[in-house]
Amino acid sequence: MIIPVKLKYHPRQHISMKLLQDYTIVIRPDDNGTFVAYVPAIPGCHAWGKTLDEARTKL
Repeated sequence: MIIPVKLKYHPRQHISMKLLQDYTIVIRPDDNGTFVAYVPAIPGCHAWGKTLDEARTKL
């Protein structure tokens, strides 16, 4: 037997998450011909790639 249950909304249950596109992304060329991409607002969020697009995609 299945009993339907109506869930009550609780403010702490709704957590709004930002998408990566909501942040400023910095991409710069590195000394060895690769590119480094990072998000200054998120510590540890960085990646590198052989091309600008590869670095951005790896974030």
